[in-house]
Amino acid sequence: MKKLILALFCFACYSQSMSQIPFQDLVLGLQFGGNFLDVSATQAILSENTALLTTDRNGLGNNAGLLEGNQKINFDFSNNVSLLAGAENGQITLSCRIQLDSNWLNNLALNTEINLLNNGKSYLRMEKGALNNVLILKGGVFNNNSIQGTNGFLETSIILRNTANGNLPDWNANAADWNNFTLSYDANFGEPVIGLFVNGNLKASSSVTYNTTNLTYNTASEKFEIGSSTFLPQGFKGKIDDVYLYNRSLTLNEITALDTVNISTGIDNATESTFIQLYPNPVREVLNISAQTELGEIEVYGFYGNLLFKQNVAGRQFSMNLAGCGSGVYYVKIGKNYFKTIKL
Repeated sequence: MKKLILALFCFACYSQSMSQIPFQDLVLGLQFGGNFLDVSATQAILSENTALLTTDRNGLGNNAGLLEGNQKINFDFSNNVSLLAGAENGQITLSCRIQLDSNWLNNLALNTEINLLNNGKSYLRMEKGALNNVLILKGGVFNNNSIQGTNGFLETSIILRNTANGNLPDWNANAADWNNFTLSYDANFGEPVIGLFVNGNLKASSSVTYNTTNLTYNTASEKFEIGSSTFLPQGFKGKIDDVYLYNRSLTLNEITALDTVNISTGIDNATESTFIQLYPNPVREVLNISAQTELGEIEVYGFYGNLLFKQNVAGRQFSMNLAGCGSGVYYVKIGKNYFKTIKL
């Protein structure tokens, strides 16, 4: 128990200053910016996709994945060895943002498990409980070397909704709401610890003792799966965005950043006063920025979080020449929001 407390303390306190999503040890990143391509340096190869593109939480078209309950997005391990996260270091983080189809969920059969993400040895899933209004979020990992009678599984869960107490206070339950779910696992405390986060908040944790700390994979039969899974008959119905897989356990600040950093592909229309537009996007040379209020400080980051440009702009219009920059993904920070731009 002392090791579990120590591990949770490290989850909460070992942190670094984060102002964008973490890029270190990111081995799969799907932001659905007009495609289903991995935006991480790994550039994993898609093996199967029956999903469609839809609007994201900012109202931008073709910037989130749409799954209809029996659709999937898969990356097989045989062509993507880098996705075997935790195989060497015993650490892994799995995260996604979803908007559930509430009508589908309400009509779903009781005691049904719903796959969100599964990478063969770790997963995020939901369960429709024995009572109609019970909804459970589960996160787990599998290690063949368990010595406590758990058959190798280490799982933790949190009740998002129940008939007696309503919804979890920091879980947004309306049909139009988006929620961020994150699983973080670290096997380097003697008692491996798993943490389950809802919208950046640690909600549940568990630990178990293993003979060894690394995770083992079957590259012939396992894969990274989004939506429908070979392990569960029911994939979720709704929208999914910001899918990330890390080959380490993220810090609390980093997990909070996954939830709070607002990354769009050019337009932020949360309120009239904060309307900001980047155009053209994608861009070849000159990127224009327009706002209805003073822009203030503008920062430009490379994909790996390296600061490339910083300037305070007093006006509502600004242009920067990116002709000398290499092709790829760049992030423009204006105020608290981040905007993704593609340099051709």
